[in-house]
Amino acid sequence: MHKLVTHVGGHRGCLGLSLRGSCTTPADAAQLARAASQLLTTRTPQLWVDCQQLLDLSGLGQQALLQADRQARAAGSVCYWCGLPPHLHAQLANAGLELLPATGFRGPSCVLAQAA
Repeated sequence: MHKLVTHVGGHRGCLGLSLRGSCTTPADAAQLARAASQLLTTRTPQLWVDCQQLLDLSGLGQQALLQADRQARAAGSVCYWCGLPPHLHAQLANAGLELLPATGFRGPSCVLAQAA
């Protein structure tokens, strides 16, 4: 199993979070929650999460991701979940994640390269 790696970064005034590996343990879910909280402290109106290399989510990982999305919305930020692998896209859509169309996205186009 691939360990979760998170990275917070920016591009053209838009901040984002890159997720790589698997978010399957309680420690992974806590790491995801911390990275999302760090991103949300910036109060940026538009956030992106690059999920192209996110391999797997456990129930705890899914809950951490859904909580991050709710916190972003409550803070007035629009969050784009970019490049979700098809199996995770379906899993998160079924869990209630509101996935936004890419038309309003202003972050790096490379995170949209993989169809969700």
